[in-house]
Amino acid sequence: FKIPLTNEAIKTFEELKEVKASEYIFYSSNNHKLPISETSLRKFQKEISKKHNITYQTLHGIRHTFSTLTRQYLQRQYNIQDEVIEIALQHLDKNTIRAVYNHYDYLQERRELLEQWERFLLDI
Repeated sequence: FKIPLTNEAIKTFEELKEVKASEYIFYSSNNHKLPISETSLRKFQKEISKKHNITYQTLHGIRHTFSTLTRQYLQRQYNIQDEVIEIALQHLDKNTIRAVYNHYDYLQERRELLEQWERFLLDI
């Protein structure tokens, strides 16, 4: 699965290369040769939530937020197709016949969607 990155994300990853301690961007604090575990990620999320006095969101909750706010604030303004949002969420096409025949990845459309999402978050 290809995931397009925004300019800010690319910039962040390039900066992380400079202080690289592992082949992974998100690596285990116990063993730099392993990726971060899901448990560690949840613990980090909880710490960030507590530190900034915000409601803890699971990763799935963040997907809900993306889906809802994208539709509420961006979809009509930027004419974003519903299937682009669904594919960005890695949802499969419910129309099984279309899913069999359509292998278009909507990469450019997803990149544009994520750039709009990034601008939206930076403006909050």
